[in-house]
Amino acid sequence: MGKIEGGSVTFEVPRFGADGKPKRIDKMEGKLFQRDQDATAFWKILVSKGYFRESTIRKLTTTNCGITGR
Repeated sequence: MGKIEGGSVTFEVPRFGADGKPKRIDKMEGKLFQRDQDATAFWKILVSKGYFRESTIRKLTTTNCGITGR
């Protein structure tokens, strides 16, 4: 992911205890895709790690994403 320039973001993720109350906030570094090439780089990494070997990934369309026409 180091090849993705820009789009750096820090997520603050709450961690809850058994009582359901927040116990701490973990900070996690991430990236926001700024260009098509960023998304392509992300998917190449996932594929190279062996994720989705037995999955089918289909192109998103308005009929399979829950979006309806207006």
